[in-house]
Amino acid sequence: MNTLSGKITAAVLSLFLLAYVVFNVWRFFYSPIKTETVIDYTIQDTLQVKGLVIRDETPVRASADGVVRYYYEDGVRVIPGMAVAEVRESREAVLNTLRAAQLEEEAALLRQVQEEGETSISYDSALRQAQEALGQIIAMNDSGMVEGGGELASTLQQALNKRQAVTGEKTDFSARIAALEAEREALVSGDDGALEVISTPEYGYFSSYCDEGVEEISVSLLEECTAAELAELAAKKYPVDRACAGKVIEGYQWYYAALVDEDEAVKFTPGVQVSLSFSGFSSASVPGTVVQLITDEDGTSAVVFECSYMSPQLSALRNPSAQVEFKTYSGLKIPNRALRFEDGVQGVYTSDGQQVRFKRVEVLYEGVDFFLSAMDGNDPERVQLYDDIIVEGTDLYDGKPLGN
Repeated sequence: MNTLSGKITAAVLSLFLLAYVVFNVWRFFYSPIKTETVIDYTIQDTLQVKGLVIRDETPVRASADGVVRYYYEDGVRVIPGMAVAEVRESREAVLNTLRAAQLEEEAALLRQVQEEGETSISYDSALRQAQEALGQIIAMNDSGMVEGGGELASTLQQALNKRQAVTGEKTDFSARIAALEAEREALVSGDDGALEVISTPEYGYFSSYCDEGVEEISVSLLEECTAAELAELAAKKYPVDRACAGKVIEGYQWYYAALVDEDEAVKFTPGVQVSLSFSGFSSASVPGTVVQLITDEDGTSAVVFECSYMSPQLSALRNPSAQVEFKTYSGLKIPNRALRFEDGVQGVYTSDGQQVRFKRVEVLYEGVDFFLSAMDGNDPERVQLYDDIIVEGTDLYDGKPLGN
């Protein structure tokens, strides 16, 4: 019995040893792994903020009662004494003045085409000019920005007139010019002129929009204002000041003070350049440079950006929300769970179907569950586009064979 029992025990131990060896061999050569393919990816770090536009502004007032007619679009650069508007007796007088100007412009365009003559006009150039103007008008309509629309309309009209002259559809615009001049003369004959011409008192940008924050908010606030005080000012409402005909934004730089969380404040150091996209402002982003970081004792923080770009919409901003756009990052997108360290070097394990290879990474940007690694197609030791990186697996090391 003892002999039989010993044989059974030996057989069991032999089977156990064989199973152990087979398991480890299988584990060595066929360790289950999961891979993902590396792709290129671009991301822009952004932050949504609420803030306050800070500028030195001077109200522009009219002494005469009536309806104001502006000579320029908002945001135009001005110098002291520059005429920017006039006061007319009524809205009808303003409309008549605008119509008279339109008639004179159309007549001038027709005279120009007629004086150039057919031989100096190219059909292709006239057609190209019309197509370009029409394309810009369509793009302007889609974007919601109408700045410069009047000039484009005139360009389109002139190109169409030239096309008529070239094709022979119409070569003599004399009758049309005479009709335009007669209509204009009828409008201006009963015009008593402006009650007052409004001029600007300072250098800067002129805007027809003036709110009640003009005399409350100035650049001097940034010398001693706390982040909490800026937050209070940013939360206020600033109704339009209807007693003003407009304002001059003094100088050519202005500031946007944005409220940020304490942990976000570390991103903003003087000199950092960003792009600002303001709510309700559909044009291109506004370049801004960090010039100041204000932090209260309780951690309340505000970052101040200096800007110089101006437009009609920007000239009316007071306390808008904005999206702060930092540097754009492009690289290879890799899941965080794939990151490994070998001999103190950070990298990932990749699979070519035959063996495991360790490849270095250079982290450019860290997201929630991924990071971006720099691309370098000339360095075979660095992870490459379309590599199969191992995101799940055990006992991995460089050179480990993989079973088929």
